[in-house]
Amino acid sequence: MATAKGIDDSFDEVFKLIYAKLYDEWAAANDPTRIRKIRFRIYYGESPREPYDKINGLLIELKTTAGFLVQDERIRLKPEHLLTSVSFLQDVKLFNATRSEALSKNTA
Repeated sequence: MATAKGIDDSFDEVFKLIYAKLYDEWAAANDPTRIRKIRFRIYYGESPREPYDKINGLLIELKTTAGFLVQDERIRLKPEHLLTSVSFLQDVKLFNATRSEALSKNTA
């Protein structure tokens, strides 16, 4: 049986992923050094650790650059489990998206 603490932890991890995704989309559009490159993505041939490190890096940037407080800015999912979550979210546009854009696959 799931405990309340376990459910809270699961939601915390999901929210961290959403915050990282939103920040990544914003930074790709607004930071000229990023050249519109999205980091919240799994590229062919990457090890499970590479996306894990990128997502954690986004959360740290979010905290330091944007001043947004993420209580525990490290993802506590195992890298292999994070791959599944990122693969579902990577093509979804969240930042400045209309409802239909958010529900459709992002081609960028």
